[in-house]
Amino acid sequence: MTSSLLVGNLKDRQLPQILYQLHSSRAVGTLMLTLNEIRKAILFDNGNIISAYSNAREDSLGEVLLRSGSITVEEYLDTQVQVRQGKRFGQILLESSKITEIELSQQMCYQVLGIIYSLFRWQTGLFEFADGKLPPKDLPNLGISTLDIILQGVKLIRSWENIRKEIDSLDEELERVEDWENRLSQIKLNRNELEVFNIIEPGVTLRDICLISKLNSFETCRLITGFLVIELVQKRGMPSWVIFDSFSDETAT
Repeated sequence: MTSSLLVGNLKDRQLPQILYQLHSSRAVGTLMLTLNEIRKAILFDNGNIISAYSNAREDSLGEVLLRSGSITVEEYLDTQVQVRQGKRFGQILLESSKITEIELSQQMCYQVLGIIYSLFRWQTGLFEFADGKLPPKDLPNLGISTLDIILQGVKLIRSWENIRKEIDSLDEELERVEDWENRLSQIKLNRNELEVFNIIEPGVTLRDICLISKLNSFETCRLITGFLVIELVQKRGMPSWVIFDSFSDETAT
């Protein structure tokens, strides 16, 4: 029997925070997300994302292979006929030597990650997590940590409204968490992103970071949001001079 640990709507609670909570609690089970007729799911084992599936046609393995150029349109159409006869798409391609096992595994990883990343752009949609042991199944090794999946997903967010829910003020100070080295080793940052992280020292505000960063201010705030969600950094609070100025304004009126 499964029990619901998390139930709600993405308009009230954002996906990155949900995923991180499941990761931190070492959850085992399935996070189901529904938007109209579309149903997608993310599978967790010991808090780690291990797979995902979707009923959207564009998320199917066949379409992933077609878009990547791994198969031709003609091969896709021929294989679809056999799929309707009850055979699995990937197995058909393997048996006909149209793709190797290595290529198939790689494309299956792209398929899973594509499903997950597409969910970061959902502004609304119902979610429900059901805990329980997952059925045994051969799954591709995604080759990416759950923390990195969450961070890369946050970097796909386009709405400032979603960013500001995590950022209270540009004048708030940030600091690295105690085990930042362990968390940093689990994610991949490009040179500009790593420079942003290296700027974060006690006494440095988000406003300072935006001025120094080679990323634009939206990209910088979005990246910092990702750092906050995966607890690579944390808020120290408002610097004393901001509190003092605010207090002075109130007493002067």
